[in-house]
Amino acid sequence: MAKRIVRIIQEMHREHEEISSILFTGHSAGGAIAQLFFAMSMSPDTTLSKGISKDFQEVHCITFGTPPITTTPLHDWQGDSKRHGVFLSIVNEGDPVPQAQEEFIKTLIDVYVLSRNDLDIRYPNGVEIPHGLFRASGHQVILRDADPDDLDSNNIEVYTTESSVLEKKLFGNPFVHPMKEYLDRIEGLGDLGLK
Repeated sequence: MAKRIVRIIQEMHREHEEISSILFTGHSAGGAIAQLFFAMSMSPDTTLSKGISKDFQEVHCITFGTPPITTTPLHDWQGDSKRHGVFLSIVNEGDPVPQAQEEFIKTLIDVYVLSRNDLDIRYPNGVEIPHGLFRASGHQVILRDADPDDLDSNNIEVYTTESSVLEKKLFGNPFVHPMKEYLDRIEGLGDLGLK
């Protein structure tokens, strides 16, 4: 598969030789694949890295609502730092997918279905967010609707945080996961003059 990807990228680059950087991007599972391609392009001995290293000076990755896929966050991993560009993981506040792992989902279901009394019995010290095997990658950018009750405006706030902080949040609103929701919030940033 890597050889096929390299071939496609090289064909596109031949048509647009003036382009000196490449961006891997995607939403949800597509974002996970983009992160894997980004990691492979930064590893010195992979087919993908060898295939694009002569064509691109910088390699970037921006993903949206991406589930965790590696046991070590990719941004902590040391690859080809001279070509390493922007690596962002955009998360709509409340989106459970960036934390979607078995124990997290079990806890989230408990919070949704158990009564307050049953929650107190099951979690006498309060609901604890389970530590997952897989870690969020990229620099985390949280998009928050500052006033969700105001349906006429898009009041978006932007926060950056570490993966370790995101992993301690119990986000559970599947309605903010669709790509349209991400696009709406990003467009809301334009209203703030942040395009």
